[in-house]
Amino acid sequence: MAAAIGSVLLCGGVAGCGSSEPGAEERPERAAPSAPTSAPQVAPATAVREAARKGEAFTTVHYRTLAQTPKDGLVTSDVTMTAAPFSLSVTHYAPGEPGEPGENTGIEATAETPILGEMRIVDGATYVKGDAETTAKLGDTPWMKLDVSAPRKDGTSEPDLGRLKGRTPKNPAIGASFLAESHDLRRAGTETIMGVSTTHYRGTLSTTELRKNSATTKDPARRASREEAIEEFEKTGAKRFSTDMWIDPDGFTKQFTMSATTPDGPVAMELTFLAHNEGFSIDPPPADQITHESDHSGQSNG
Repeated sequence: MAAAIGSVLLCGGVAGCGSSEPGAEERPERAAPSAPTSAPQVAPATAVREAARKGEAFTTVHYRTLAQTPKDGLVTSDVTMTAAPFSLSVTHYAPGEPGEPGENTGIEATAETPILGEMRIVDGATYVKGDAETTAKLGDTPWMKLDVSAPRKDGTSEPDLGRLKGRTPKNPAIGASFLAESHDLRRAGTETIMGVSTTHYRGTLSTTELRKNSATTKDPARRASREEAIEEFEKTGAKRFSTDMWIDPDGFTKQFTMSATTPDGPVAMELTFLAHNEGFSIDPPPADQITHESDHSGQSNG
């Protein structure tokens, strides 16, 4: 579940338990705001929409997530993605010993923790690699090529992943764009995130209002992406999410957080962007390290 909470921004899902409505005022302590700048201010909704627009238009992106739930504790993920052609590399790290808190959520980051799993999508092919125990069993071929659907025929670059739908990172701007719809969105000063001066925006997201707004979205693809994310919000049982966004001087989202309270305890997600539009490519695993899912299915059946 912890892997899924971050995924409303990176994988299209949020995990949590319970059904009570959290108080938007319940937030972890944050660093003291830095001194205000003299730069002209824009309306909060305008700034958030523009940052989301820039995020949606990425060529390459690299980001990190920390996700925490009462049941599963902490899971961290590192994601790199290219837009055209679509390719992806994601590494999930298993929960480890508590370390320093996350910069703005109070999530306890960890030092080096074991790899829980890896996934790459390159040229429409999907490859996965398990944890150390699974990898050891596979010997010289630790990567498995999955039998999933071929790339879409509708002109989009992202492959139709079939049974992997909802478990594969998507454009993180989908979730961040929701903040512009918050009824209490406001500017909350300026803060430094990872050495970068940012403008902080804060608001509350209501699943009811998001659902209403989704009904008026004209573009079918965008509406489908919204509804998928909202459905995952609703699965947590929470009705409202405290949401914060930090935008850098170039207008890109530097960090985005969501948190809610459930009867079993708090759920939280922190997403930090490490790079936008820096030229890189994602390669498939070495060919001599790949085994095929169909080969293993044949062995199990035989």
